[in-house]
Amino acid sequence: MEKIQNFENLSFGEITAFRNIASDIIKKVLESAGNPDEAQNYIVSRLREVYSEPEKVTNNIPLTLKASESKGQRTKAEVTADVSRKLLIEITDNSISPIYATDLDGRFLLINKRLESILGVPRESLIGKTRAEVLPPEIASQHWVNDLKVINELKQISIEEENIEPDGKHIYISVKFPLFNHQGNLHGVGGISTDITERKKMETTLRESEELFRKVFEEGPLGMAMANLEDGRLTSVNQALCNMLGYTREELLKLTFVDVTHPGHQSEDIEAVKKMLEGKIQCHNTEKRYLKKNGEVIWATRALTKISDIAGQDPYTLSMIMDITEKKLAEEEIKKNSLQLENIVSERTSELKIINKELEAFSYSVSHDLRAPLRSIDGFSQSLLEDYSDKLDDTGKNYLNRVRSAAQRMALLIDDMLNLARVTRTTMNLGSVDLSAIASAICAGLKDNDKKRSAEFTIEPGLNDKADLSLIRAALQNLFDNAWKFTSKNPFTKIEFGQTEIDNRMVYFIRDNGAGFNMEYAEKLFIPFQRLHQQKEFTGTGVGLATVQRIIHRHNGSIWAEGQVNIGATFYFTLNTK
Repeated sequence: MEKIQNFENLSFGEITAFRNIASDIIKKVLESAGNPDEAQNYIVSRLREVYSEPEKVTNNIPLTLKASESKGQRTKAEVTADVSRKLLIEITDNSISPIYATDLDGRFLLINKRLESILGVPRESLIGKTRAEVLPPEIASQHWVNDLKVINELKQISIEEENIEPDGKHIYISVKFPLFNHQGNLHGVGGISTDITERKKMETTLRESEELFRKVFEEGPLGMAMANLEDGRLTSVNQALCNMLGYTREELLKLTFVDVTHPGHQSEDIEAVKKMLEGKIQCHNTEKRYLKKNGEVIWATRALTKISDIAGQDPYTLSMIMDITEKKLAEEEIKKNSLQLENIVSERTSELKIINKELEAFSYSVSHDLRAPLRSIDGFSQSLLEDYSDKLDDTGKNYLNRVRSAAQRMALLIDDMLNLARVTRTTMNLGSVDLSAIASAICAGLKDNDKKRSAEFTIEPGLNDKADLSLIRAALQNLFDNAWKFTSKNPFTKIEFGQTEIDNRMVYFIRDNGAGFNMEYAEKLFIPFQRLHQQKEFTGTGVGLATVQRIIHRHNGSIWAEGQVNIGATFYFTLNTK
């Protein structure tokens, strides 16, 4: 059977054969939905068969059809000239890919439905036109260059091409092939394209992700390594790890992770890898020692993660390693210093226990051995004044009175010193204490002892805090005694106890309108035996405020004072501020 040009004068059997080809192509496209490249190659081969070698098609016409033709049921003359074109359109229109054919001048001979929808122009109006008439110049030019390559080389090519569509630029992989007529002469170029825009985007995203990972891996400050999970062989390492361990990249890639691990940590790593292979764990974090090339040992934190390829095969590990040798050395130094400090504290504690015992012995001695002579001096001086008064002149009596006064003052000083020492040693029993009630009781006692004085006490109610009852009572007693003493020369005494806010913290205060003091000497107020007033003005030992300060400090508080001469003084204190 002679070759058919342009599919004219076809028999009924030939038409049926072409329809079978169309059915085969449709079936292949549906079967290859997940593999567009396979479907594309199949369509190209069948189209070329239909276009240039139709006798291969008619040779496969069933005998029953050939027999029916011989009986004259339908002749070739009855087949119109456009049968071949309609068959080609029927075949190509069932493809989801753009399909086309052009002559040697680049004019369209065939356009399928998919390409028609992309171009947005009815295909009847596109037949006979070139790409330059329907596509942007730069796109048309590139497509024509690719067509010329097929025409010049007379072979099929596969190449990427672009097209500008309403929703933006699309990228296609186009298979272009030469078309020959029945005489074997080049007739034109056929093409079928597959849209790979989304695939290209995915490739770009993947490439960018891979580049980002490469940068993080290669340029990151942490040591990083990838190793085969099954044999532990290092497959990739970054420069940071090379610098950390003192190896070159080539040297490390000849080793396993065990080779660079300190023997004391190898079993832990092997066990972690075993659990990863069994699927029991996905990651493992630890602190471990590594061996440098020169034999030096370093400490590092290591985060180990199991990773597989896209197919879930070939598992390997990714390690991120940070050198913490300096931190470990610092920790060891701290432990060493802590141990030394504990020893020092233990020694000092023992010394303090000895000193406390000596103080207790001293207190006992002061209480008994020193008080007895003072009592004798005071007692015998009083007896002389009483029993030999008629034999003493005024000067003698004055001397004896001064001796008695000095002895009594010395006894008072001893009592205050003992109280000061006792404050430091006393065990504290903290509990809720009503400071307002304690202050009220102290003020009531002061009034009872000197009912002739005109005085006004203002006590803010409801002041409660956590404190040792006996110690805080002693502190308040000293502060109120102080205020009562230094207001004694005033015709009217005014003493106030309350609470106020200073620098965002609550502060207690005791304020009086007494003698006050010069702020230039305020730092001496709480130093033992330091007095801002002469004994003849106001009696005292200079120990009371020192005792108050120690009590406040034992309550994790602070105390300070403000005053003006002949205006008054205010003492502020806080409790439990730590």
